[in-house]
Amino acid sequence: MIAASKTEYLITFSVDGHIKFWKKVFQLIEFTKNFKAHSGLITGASLSKNHDLLCSVGLDKTLKVFDVLNCDLKTSIKLNFVPSGCEFIPQEGKDEYLVAVSEEKTGKIWIIDTEASESAQSKL
Repeated sequence: MIAASKTEYLITFSVDGHIKFWKKVFQLIEFTKNFKAHSGLITGASLSKNHDLLCSVGLDKTLKVFDVLNCDLKTSIKLNFVPSGCEFIPQEGKDEYLVAVSEEKTGKIWIIDTEASESAQSKL
């Protein structure tokens, strides 16, 4: 579970690839939206610095980026490896983020530009 305190959303993850968004309303938590985001286990997830974006990776070799405020899928990128984790990398002076994704088998870290027209990936 991830709590996006700035947007008052709770985000939960299930072993079958579902991501659910929940909104804090007064003293209650209200279900907002469910995504069948991955076709299997979700191996990593992270919120952006200002809590408006969520990224997730799974055994299905995909990276997904969600708009938290609108509870909407923003980007889906097919990876050439099984990822084990992900994290947003803020870029100074820009609103866009890069995403660091670790490769399960080798431990290599890939930097992915989720805004590029074709999946721009570079390896560290």
